[in-house]
Amino acid sequence: MESPVRVTFRDLTASDQIERLCRGEAEKLARFHGRITDCHVRIARLHPRHRKGNLYDVRVDLVLPGSAVVVEHTPAEHARTE
Repeated sequence: MESPVRVTFRDLTASDQIERLCRGEAEKLARFHGRITDCHVRIARLHPRHRKGNLYDVRVDLVLPGSAVVVEHTPAEHARTE
């Protein structure tokens, strides 16, 4: 990977453990496609006022030569009660 993996947190405290996990997973991606030029992982808490059962939106932006890949996961609103 040409540039370091960037991990951003929104509406939650940054966690070294989560950052290490994201960087490790990005290194696994680099094994499949050795020409990844940029990787940005964004983690956001959807409802910051809840004390328990918070849901998180995770988005991964990968930049490859000549293209970009975006993967996003937003859980359904009722997922908290499942």
